[in-house]
Amino acid sequence: MMAQPDDIEVTVLYLGPLKQRCGGSEERLTVRAETLADVYAAVAARHGLSPTPGPVRAAINAELRPWTARVGAGDVIALLPPVSGG
Repeated sequence: MMAQPDDIEVTVLYLGPLKQRCGGSEERLTVRAETLADVYAAVAARHGLSPTPGPVRAAINAELRPWTARVGAGDVIALLPPVSGG
């Protein structure tokens, strides 16, 4: 994908079952995104995930944030699915 002026490059970390579903533990993406929700939408389209994050949580640079949080170039976005076990 050729970068456009409003595109940013982020690193997305996939944890838990998302690692297998997305084909690895991380990838660098160039996306047109202002919020975590925009990044998730790009990831969902790329990897065939649900279009809504449901119970998945997200962090920007190791800090849990709401889906409305703004993202910037160079941010590290972690997608954290719910875990079970005991």
